[in-house]
Amino acid sequence: MKTVNRVLVGLAVVIMILLSSCVEVEVNELECERTNVELTITSKAPEASRNVNRGDVPVWVEAIQVTVSSDVTTEDIFQEFNLVDDGSGVDSFIVEDVPLGGNDFLATTTTSTVSRHESLLLNKNSDVSDAIQSEVDENPYVIYNGSTSQNIVSGGNNVEISMVTEFGRRITVIELEDGLESDYYFEVTTSYNGSDIDTKEAKNGKKVLVYWSGDDSVAGETQEHSVSVYKKSNDALVNSFVMTEVIEASTSISSKWTIYADTILNEEQGLGFVWQDWNEVIIGN
Repeated sequence: MKTVNRVLVGLAVVIMILLSSCVEVEVNELECERTNVELTITSKAPEASRNVNRGDVPVWVEAIQVTVSSDVTTEDIFQEFNLVDDGSGVDSFIVEDVPLGGNDFLATTTTSTVSRHESLLLNKNSDVSDAIQSEVDENPYVIYNGSTSQNIVSGGNNVEISMVTEFGRRITVIELEDGLESDYYFEVTTSYNGSDIDTKEAKNGKKVLVYWSGDDSVAGETQEHSVSVYKKSNDALVNSFVMTEVIEASTSISSKWTIYADTILNEEQGLGFVWQDWNEVIIGN
């Protein structure tokens, strides 16, 4: 079977199919000649499982599951491909016994990344850029899905399934401007969907880091940071802010917020992943 190498936008599943025809043998029953399907996973857009070398599939994808439904049979074909990094797997993605005719192809991925939505305290001397980069280096929680339909004929067929995701990630650091920690401290309560996730009190120059990447971090979902700034000498509230952050599909956004005496400012710049337009955006001031 020939392997096809293509560069596509987003994750794609490319399927090479060589099949023969189905023959009707009695009323309401079809006996189909079948053959194998070869898939090539490229970067750019269970009943059975086998290990396949990862290649350029992102490390946060644990496995790819493919279901093929034929128009001429009632039996679905399921194949799970476990991605391995040590070279011990095979290089081809094969789905066996796919019949000719109309077929629906459905693909989804799994991840071993643990769902996280939590806040942490950073020490006064912690480097914010290093702290953010450490979280950026963590695998995000991302699930991809894709589907297509195609009539399969004898000979070679390319079936392309563009894989997309609604999952995203937010990494946020909130800190006081240098010099203010001697007179002020602040408290951050992070909430999601009307419920508080955590509250952190940052005294003596400490900073708050909030990480959100999980089974609920999908496009359009929001989290709120309620920030209260207090006078250190008498614990009097001197200012408060509510910041809302939105999850964007296939995007990781890192934000740095600095508390000045009377406001919170931010600016943003971007850096990117290359698999299905997964982008890293840094917001800071």
